[in-house]
Amino acid sequence: MFSNNDHEIDLIINNINHIQSVEKGLITQLSNASDQTTKITLSNEINMIVKTRITLYESLVLLYSSTEQNITESKYQIKKQIELINEMEDQLNNLKSTNNNNGQTMRIRLIKINKYYIQKYQSYVNLFKMLIKFCSTIIILAIINKLGFMPEYAFHVFIVIVSLYWGYYIIPVMFDLFRRDNMDFNQFSWNYIPGL
Repeated sequence: MFSNNDHEIDLIINNINHIQSVEKGLITQLSNASDQTTKITLSNEINMIVKTRITLYESLVLLYSSTEQNITESKYQIKKQIELINEMEDQLNNLKSTNNNNGQTMRIRLIKINKYYIQKYQSYVNLFKMLIKFCSTIIILAIINKLGFMPEYAFHVFIVIVSLYWGYYIIPVMFDLFRRDNMDFNQFSWNYIPGL
């Protein structure tokens, strides 16, 4: 990118070194010269060489400042590009984590919903098991009564005892199931109606 400037800088430095050696030689000749016209001629040549050297120095300073400005601009552009890349990377990471969190949240929600349905259906299964046991006990008592192995009075007493026994277990379970919330089985829904 800066190879052209580098070449020019090397060329100017070489010219300045060459001019300095020429100037040194002229100064040596000036100190050894005895003739006034030679001294004036050498002084004029030295002054021209000094002006040329100063011009080369100024050119060198301009090239250095131009190169430095180019480097500064390049640094600034690179810095902006790095900032842009970092910002894009942050946005991608945020997007990725948001997607992961949404997927994780959805999985957790589905697990909770499944857990609530499982609890709800297990409670209903337990209720129906109790009802089946109650009904099967009543059916067994009715069959025994029909076959004549049990008097009618004893049959009615056993029916009342079995009904009280299973009613003691079934009624609280039914009341508990009907009070449960439809969305979250672990919560109770009190069916509160405002204004009543």
